[in-house]
Amino acid sequence: MRELLARLMENSLAGAWLIAAVLVIRCIFRNAPKRLFPLLWCTVILRLMMPYTPQSGLSLMPVSGGTAESIADTPLKALPYGTIVWVAGVACMLLYGVISYGRIKRKLATAVKLTADVYQSDCIQTPFVLGFFSPRIYVPFGLEQAQTQSVLAHERAHIKLRHHRIKPIAFVILSIYWFHPLVWVLYVCLGRDMELNCDELAVRNMNAYERSAYCDTLLAFSSGAPDALSCRAAFGGGVVKKRIRNVLSCKKSKRWVTAAAVTAFAVIALCFATSPKQQNPSADFSAVQNEKDRIEAENAAIRQLIALQEQTMHQSREE
Repeated sequence: MRELLARLMENSLAGAWLIAAVLVIRCIFRNAPKRLFPLLWCTVILRLMMPYTPQSGLSLMPVSGGTAESIADTPLKALPYGTIVWVAGVACMLLYGVISYGRIKRKLATAVKLTADVYQSDCIQTPFVLGFFSPRIYVPFGLEQAQTQSVLAHERAHIKLRHHRIKPIAFVILSIYWFHPLVWVLYVCLGRDMELNCDELAVRNMNAYERSAYCDTLLAFSSGAPDALSCRAAFGGGVVKKRIRNVLSCKKSKRWVTAAAVTAFAVIALCFATSPKQQNPSADFSAVQNEKDRIEAENAAIRQLIALQEQTMHQSREE
């Protein structure tokens, strides 16, 4: 358990730097394509999932002075029942996710099939995608034709981008790092950036009239959006005002903006998501052993010289 807690502490520190980096990049490169930011968040998630810290000669992270067990001692001493509290928190988060999923599945038991992957239900208020391996689009009854087109364009963008799989994985990471405030920021921002990404993809080939209808549909379903902890990819999720502004002003971004943002994040990741290179313990042992052998050889030579001098002096006395 100490080893596990040590990994959590190390990953938490690296994850904090990366989350801060993505937040800064989101502000500086706000005009970059919205598909970029979910990819950056996924990079952070992968880092949080790694069982070890990769080493780099360019790392700016401080060198740890102890073993994994000694690192874990710090949270254990700060909170005597730290392990129990952490396990309880993880269990509560996962239980919440399972109960929420079971509740929505019961609501959808009476859903009516509209097309191959689209179902209608009178028990939901906003469209969304549900299903990890076989995703389905669920929409409320009574949608107008323009609303249906907007909704399906958006939800199919979620499926194309695999958001229905990324969001549950992100929730599991949130459950493991429930004590980390920046991981909560990651989860919320990931959901918002996913919605912006899908809006951008859905309206790419729409004319002005179709974009206006898309924005009207966003407003119509904004009140029925799921809560922030939901694992569903919902049409009404995110900050609707920002999404509408982005839809109306959506245009092709310059490639250099994307390249600059990716480069900035890569540099930060290389410096703060890795640990400094440490010398090989076996190499250190060999160096110490060689030095010890050298000193012993010198001592042996000195002893031989002293013995030779004593023998010479003894022979001189006899003569």
